[in-house]
Amino acid sequence: MMYLVVSGVSDADVTAVSYSGPVSGSLTGEDFEYLVRDVDKGTRVDVTGLTSGIYSITMETSKGSVTVSDVAVGAQDRSGYAHFNYTAGVGAYNDDGTLKDNAIVLYVTDGNKDTVSITSKDGTKVTGIGNILNSAGQDNGSGATSKGGTPNTNSDIIEKIAKDGTPLVIRIIGNVTAPAGLTEFDSVNYGGSVGDNGYMARMQSGKDITIEGIGTDATINGWGIHFIAETANPDLGKSFEVRNIAFRNVPEDCLGMEGQQGDNALTAPVERCWIHNCEFYAPSIANPAESDKDGGDGACDFKRGQYFTNSNCYYEGYHKTNLVGSSDTSLQYHLTYHHNYWKNCESRGPLARQADIHMYNNVFDGQTSYCMNPRANAYIFSEYNYFKDSKDPMEVTSGGVVKSYNDVFDNVRGNEQGTIVSSRTESVASECIYAGFEMDSSISYVPSGNYSLMEATSTLGTDLTALFETDGGCMDEMSISGNVTVTPGTSESTTSTTTSTTTTTASSTTASTTGSKQTESSATESNTTTVTTVTTETPATSGSKETTTSTTSQTTTVVPGDYTYGDVNLDGSISLLDVVYINKYIAKVLDLTDTQKDAADCCEDNTINGADVTALLRSIVRLITGLPVMPS
Repeated sequence: MMYLVVSGVSDADVTAVSYSGPVSGSLTGEDFEYLVRDVDKGTRVDVTGLTSGIYSITMETSKGSVTVSDVAVGAQDRSGYAHFNYTAGVGAYNDDGTLKDNAIVLYVTDGNKDTVSITSKDGTKVTGIGNILNSAGQDNGSGATSKGGTPNTNSDIIEKIAKDGTPLVIRIIGNVTAPAGLTEFDSVNYGGSVGDNGYMARMQSGKDITIEGIGTDATINGWGIHFIAETANPDLGKSFEVRNIAFRNVPEDCLGMEGQQGDNALTAPVERCWIHNCEFYAPSIANPAESDKDGGDGACDFKRGQYFTNSNCYYEGYHKTNLVGSSDTSLQYHLTYHHNYWKNCESRGPLARQADIHMYNNVFDGQTSYCMNPRANAYIFSEYNYFKDSKDPMEVTSGGVVKSYNDVFDNVRGNEQGTIVSSRTESVASECIYAGFEMDSSISYVPSGNYSLMEATSTLGTDLTALFETDGGCMDEMSISGNVTVTPGTSESTTSTTTSTTTTTASSTTASTTGSKQTESSATESNTTTVTTVTTETPATSGSKETTTSTTSQTTTVVPGDYTYGDVNLDGSISLLDVVYINKYIAKVLDLTDTQKDAADCCEDNTINGADVTALLRSIVRLITGLPVMPS
């Protein structure tokens, strides 16, 4: 995806948006209506469904046009079990980033949440996003749900569009509070349960569904979602993606995935689920349905299924964070957790039963009860994870196993009951049926190394924290200096040289690239345009939400043959975008030219690693005086 923010205009002034590159097109209909909107810094347009490559984007307005070119769009990191040996694309998108054929896109705002509608091929129409998603609340034909109680108007719409072969995208715009039609508090009404806090959308028998946030402010506030496979439809309950959404004030679960089993076998496993680049914030509930749910229930749980990836997510303050398996007999296989950040959570990172789990490059910061806890034959292969200021990093009970390879423990206490190994190929005894999956290429991507792994143990904490700043959590605003063409309401057109100003806040990183007329004195509010673009499909956030810092980037004119330490993308300025470039190079997902490598070697030690990231970040926030300008 990419975006553009233009100041000096409102969305009412915008007449057209077009883009060109590997995918070319223009925004029309509801895409134009909802993807072009006013934000604090001006008018913002988001373009989704792009393949990786170099793009140009143009916004036409009644005051003139703005074009930004040379926008580099990257690819999401699809490492992990959700995509292992699977090329159909998880959710409503193909693996190249484009929408699947015939997909339905629903835009959901707080204003239209109870009026938005969807129609299946047989003409069934359901209105309201709560009624659309909460299949468990449907009428069973007798004026009640399957559990009894008052039904909603779901009409089995999720199952119908799945059987139609229609992928579904729910795009969350802004802060969306609980809609009508969800499960009720401590009640069976609308498909709920006594003892639950309610406000859940329980989707049954769906397929190829993506729920995604647009921009930097997409929030599901006060409600959550379950994705459910059923024995009656064993081919459904597959292919589910959630991305770029902050979950706040959710009374019960934020996200849950659950299948069905019988006779010690999965009969309808929930499959191919990918939860990434989301943020989960613990609620505080004054009168919970059950006493241990005053902080909600699970943040993101997975039960009775297979092929699950949880990546680049941020969890803060949760008591029950990630449950894998609802009981000792619950079965769930082939799970991956990578590049997640647990901040001041209590437990379940995860609590796992009867599962094989690969965990790598995660950060546990301030866990107060325990981090990993495998039970009931659960087998965790843990490598290059960072445990900081936490209690019981590895609490192994009831037949569980953690095989720990190059994990880093920093000021931790309590149980470190993992089995430390010196090689990935060292065997550790376990009763899990997939024990040793990390050494078997027929059931795992690990032996082939088909994933991005940061391996420098001496700087692992710094490296992973810096990487999470750029690639983790929900989308933040980042900067790029491009070729900006401004037509400010006259026949005059100016191609400007850009500079960049960066501000880091507690919850996001924002940046602006300003293109002005050559004669500054003639510029006014109506003819000065500010442009912001993002260069990567991968969203970003801060792993530390407490610190607020205001900074200004360093700007240098780059003469051919010269480079500036820290200016890795060679655009003449130093910003968080350069940190992105270094981190992606370290993670082996981006190649750098020789000149870019020289610029990235901020410590001048002929090595590019986390120390260079730290030096550059400190320079940006003015912890050190700056980086020298040196000839190549």
